[in-house]
Parts: sequence; C-alpha cells; structure tokens
Amino acid sequence: MGITKQKLYYWEIKNSASLPRKTVNAVIEKAKKLFALSEGECERLATAAGISLTKSDMTLYEVLHTVYQGPLRRLCAAASIDERALRNYKRKLPPKHILLPLCAALGLNDAQTDDFLRKLGYCLSASIVTDCVAAFYLRKNSEQNGVKTLNAINETLFSMGLSTLGVKNAK
Repeated sequence: MGITKQKLYYWEIKNSASLPRKTVNAVIEKAKKLFALSEGECERLATAAGISLTKSDMTLYEVLHTVYQGPLRRLCAAASIDERALRNYKRKLPPKHILLPLCAALGLNDAQTDDFLRKLGYCLSASIVTDCVAAFYLRKNSEQNGVKTLNAINETLFSMGLSTLGVKNAK
C-alpha cells in the first residue's frame, strides 16, 4: 500500500501540524484501505493529525464574515498577522498557525473555535503540543481580550522552544 515503517515513524516524530495536508490525507486513505477503517475511525485519525475530513466549501473570508464584521486591518493587528499575508489566502486554504491567532483575536470560545476551524478543514488535536497550548488558553481566556490570550499562547510556546503563532511572530 506504500505505507512503510519509515513513513509512519517520520509522521509520528515530526510535528504533524507541519506536514502538508495532502500527505496526511494520503496516509489516512491508505490506512483506511489497509485496516478497513470506518469513516468515524478515519475522522479520529485525521483529528490526531490536526485536520478534519468534514470540510465545508467556504473560503477563509466567508468564514470570517460569519463571526467578524469589523475592519480586516484591526483584526490582523490583534492577531499579529500581516494583512497582506492574510490576503494571500483569499482563495487558498491558510495553515492552522494563521487561523489560531484569528480565533484568539476574535475571542472565540471552544465551540466557536472548533466550528471555525472545522469549516476550513482543521481541528484542535490533543496530540499536537501547539494545539494543546492554544486550546488551554482559548478555553481559559475566551472572555478576556483576544490580544492577551494570543500573547499568553505565544509566550508559552516560546518558553517551550516551539514556533509561535501568527505571521509576524513566526519563528
């Protein structure tokens, strides 16, 4: 089937959030055939990799307009994302390290963050450290200012030696 021990080991040790979506989908498809996995089992496997197989056809801008009506410049500043970089994702899918700061800046709670990410084909995974840190602070600080939440997430990630969220802060 093309799944070697080396590929599985590489997928296990490498932060799966940084693997290309096509690679993760290909591994899930092959595992589905090899192990006769159900749709639910495939979704759980995808969730462990930080993606969702139940993606809508909405673009980032369409999803953003469902939760935010203000100026894009203000949202980008709060999320530590360069507005020009965000505009590059008008038609293509942005990576999760762009979406998580937006969720923090918008002050989304757990359910709203999950809904926001799933519409774009992602989810927070308990097996990815960055996702765990983000989920902790989003859950804890959803009622606070989004900038404070994002700063807390990035301070924790930086202290752990991990890449911070957002384009301006990316390591």
